[in-house]
Amino acid sequence: MAINEHINVFSVFKNGSIVPIAFSWKNKKIMVDNIHMAYTKWEGSYRIYYYSLQCQDTYYKISIHGKNNICTLHEIEN
Repeated sequence: MAINEHINVFSVFKNGSIVPIAFSWKNKKIMVDNIHMAYTKWEGSYRIYYYSLQCQDTYYKISIHGKNNICTLHEIEN
């Protein structure tokens, strides 16, 4: 299901990479169990970091924009 809403992401930096550990959406904190895919795309001179996350039995696609740190929840799949 397409969402495309801004979210808050809680991350750590590990070995030079951004690692999401949780995010909040609609006043609910969602803990990340697994990162199934992570990749980067360039938008001009800025990177956009994309992640496919498993949180319990639900999968989420999110991104973090390197220019302004805006985080977006793109999709949810149960």
